[in-house]
Amino acid sequence: MKDSVIALPQSGLTAPYWNVVKGARAILVVVEDKPINILDRIVFFDNDGRLIHKELTSAERQHYLHEIKEDMRFFGRSYAKANARVNIEGLGPGEAAKKIKLALDSLPEHQGGDARTRASRVR
Repeated sequence: MKDSVIALPQSGLTAPYWNVVKGARAILVVVEDKPINILDRIVFFDNDGRLIHKELTSAERQHYLHEIKEDMRFFGRSYAKANARVNIEGLGPGEAAKKIKLALDSLPEHQGGDARTRASRVR
């Protein structure tokens, strides 16, 4: 899957995903944000994959926020395997993509190839 971007769940840098990823010679970027911002982007789907509009109660928001923080803590150690970490706090999708591209372009050659190759992977 040359010149591809593949998004993984938080567990993507732990086994069994890691066993596949490490052999792919991929460039790994962890995209970070504050837990509250992640919570605000959560969307829900039904069993058939259709988007559900759901307003969370205060108790539900607290529950999901707690779960997000726990996941970030639990999976945080595995993020050390990444080539780069990019904080996207306060950025829209386009701005976040540009920041990720800048991070990829700034990697040393041995981590991601030449700048032309790296740039083509995030377009």
